[in-house]
Amino acid sequence: MVVYQAPQKKPWLKRAGFLCLSLSLAGFSLLLSPMLTPQMAKEEEKGFSDIIAQEVEPSPRPVVSEEPVRSSPSPEPAVKNFLLTIEKLDLRNIPVQPEIDSANKAVYEQALLNGLVHPQEAYFPGQGKLVYIFGHSANYPWMINALNALFYRADELEKGDRVKLEYNGRHYLYYVSGKQVVFPDELAIIKENLDKDVLILQTCWPAGTVWKRLLIFCEPSKFGGLL
Repeated sequence: MVVYQAPQKKPWLKRAGFLCLSLSLAGFSLLLSPMLTPQMAKEEEKGFSDIIAQEVEPSPRPVVSEEPVRSSPSPEPAVKNFLLTIEKLDLRNIPVQPEIDSANKAVYEQALLNGLVHPQEAYFPGQGKLVYIFGHSANYPWMINALNALFYRADELEKGDRVKLEYNGRHYLYYVSGKQVVFPDELAIIKENLDKDVLILQTCWPAGTVWKRLLIFCEPSKFGGLL
């Protein structure tokens, strides 16, 4: 009796089959790689975005008001009004231009044509220091209006005459205490009065010239606030 025996598989044939299957899968992967790569990159980018959003706290959202935005009011000017009155010279409530640059000739000459001038270096009434006001003079009547020469009669002031100032709604009374004629470069007399509670009025002298300066010194009255 002959017994049937199944043929045995050869080991090298099995290994060859696995090799063919691996090569087939590799080729299929290469075929699909152009379609899979962008999607993977997109997913990777999305993932990093989520991580960053979790690690970094978002900025707080601004509170939006339903009311309309209103601009803040502009600050009020430091000088509301600055007026001079000398009844003896028929000057009443004459505006004084404050804080004019006296070092700029073009600026202060133009300001003088507009009236009385208060220089930057001087103080204001009520500050307890020098208040300085200057204006044009004139030697001919027809030049008074042309130059706005409000101080053309300043030399008529005598000791005891009253000078009134109004500054930001408050009134200040001064009395003339003396006069002096000086050259334009005699500044020592001004400097020595800077820290004194005094009013000095200045104009050119003789009237209508620029040769010298006439200074009118005025002392404050304790009762100026009662005006």
